[in-house]
Amino acid sequence: MKEKNSLTSADWQKKFHRRKVLLLAISLGVAIFVSLNTYKIVNRARHKAELVTVVVSKNGISQDQVVSASDLTFRHFRRDQLPEKAIFKKETVLGKSALTDIPKNQILTAGFFIKRKNPHSLSAKLSDNKQAFTLGTDWLSSPLPKVQPGDLVDVIASRSYEEKNKAVAEQKEVLKTQTKLLLAGAKVLAVENKDKLSKGYLVLEVTPEEAKNLLSARALQFLMNIVIR
Repeated sequence: MKEKNSLTSADWQKKFHRRKVLLLAISLGVAIFVSLNTYKIVNRARHKAELVTVVVSKNGISQDQVVSASDLTFRHFRRDQLPEKAIFKKETVLGKSALTDIPKNQILTAGFFIKRKNPHSLSAKLSDNKQAFTLGTDWLSSPLPKVQPGDLVDVIASRSYEEKNKAVAEQKEVLKTQTKLLLAGAKVLAVENKDKLSKGYLVLEVTPEEAKNLLSARALQFLMNIVIR
């Protein structure tokens, strides 16, 4: 059995050098790891404190209001103060409708708005608590005047009926006329005035009660006249 040879001075130097290199490599790795973590922490803190420009409401926006550029402005906030889905470009919300009342200087987010399928539809033009009512030209006792969308009109209804005159012995029938104002300052939403052989129509913005009055007058055979304000 051979005896183990004792390590020479050169062997010890090589062994010590390898350990030194290994220790240096470990130390370097630890230093890089600590540096990267420190950089991430500092960068995260700087990122949170960074000021960014976001879109806010300029003077407040009403529910169902279609947003235009004049309703919006910019303000600076720290990034860590921003809500999720904050809006950075005005174009993101232009032409959309507000789902709720939005106060002045409110940071805007995507959840505040919805894109209506057709912003030019009659329903998009209606005021609160109003509805569209179509009044045919055959309801009128005179030709439809030259009205345009946006005009304000009055609707006057009238009908003639016979009534016995009790003051006369023979109880003769007397022709009387009943007149009433059905609508005052109703907004015209749409109009189609066709030729005499075709039925035209007028779309008015009315309250539910006004719509009921129009239908009742029609059922009682009132004829109507349109007067432009």
